[in-house]
Amino acid sequence: MMAHDKTPTILINQSFNSIDHWSQAIGWDMDFRQIEPGLLNARAVGFGHAGIMVMRVELNRSFHQLGSPPAGFKTFGLPDEESGTLRWGGAETPPGVLINFSYEEELDCVNQGPMGGYIFSFSEDALNRASETLGLDSGFVGRIQENRFWAPRGNEHEHLRQVLRALEKVAVCDGDEGLEQWEKVFNIDLITLVIRILTMDSFTAKQAAPRFRNRAMNRALKIMNEHDVPSPSIEALCTMVGASWTTLERAFKNEFGVAPKQYVKSKRLAAVKSELIKTGPDAVISNVAHHWGFRHLSSFAKDYRKQFGELPSETLGHLK
Repeated sequence: MMAHDKTPTILINQSFNSIDHWSQAIGWDMDFRQIEPGLLNARAVGFGHAGIMVMRVELNRSFHQLGSPPAGFKTFGLPDEESGTLRWGGAETPPGVLINFSYEEELDCVNQGPMGGYIFSFSEDALNRASETLGLDSGFVGRIQENRFWAPRGNEHEHLRQVLRALEKVAVCDGDEGLEQWEKVFNIDLITLVIRILTMDSFTAKQAAPRFRNRAMNRALKIMNEHDVPSPSIEALCTMVGASWTTLERAFKNEFGVAPKQYVKSKRLAAVKSELIKTGPDAVISNVAHHWGFRHLSSFAKDYRKQFGELPSETLGHLK
């Protein structure tokens, strides 16, 4: 029997209409850029302890997600099969795969529609103890870094999903008391199921777009991040990355489902909303809009409402 003395507790159980508040609540160092217009409905249910953390996440809009997983942990994702194909680091992930978020130092994920799934993080100490109990060699945990995805094979993925759903239901319905009763499942069964999948052959995702298009798009994204204000025009981006408008358009639509112009606008609108939330109810909307390159306030207000389902004044009103 594996030694453990940690009882999981509820960390969060909340719904959000602000991606900034949702991101802060889940505690990751992430930049979420809303691509698909519309009012956001996001949810997070988290539970665990210092060695193991589980999070149920749901987003009803498309996002480009950039950032880093929790430091000191090996972190994995198990999207709902209904979430369809996700794109991570320019590669497609077929439905139902187990994703290794620790594969690279920086996360780069795109969901081109509503997304739900589970994210779970294990300390290296917890993984080492579990792998030793299961008779695996001492280098097993280090080799996890080498694999990108694990495709469903047999019933292991579905079994893991069932356990996660059961733990989520206990956390939501019965709270800390229920989780205490399920302590063995959380501390032993969960990590054992994950390790069984990790010992399978990994799945290597294929790059969906030609290398030149991917390189051009990545250069364009880097330039956008370095030149937030003012944001470069698409014509300027084409010149700076050495690619045609058509090449960039195909790359962005393949990766994000929108053209470069729409991506740039959604990024600037997200920056406005984030600054309004950080500044608080006393923020001067016109000043923030001008700072992020919106010169015509009537058009800006219309674009903002289309993107987020509310006016900038309503965003500030939620903060009072």
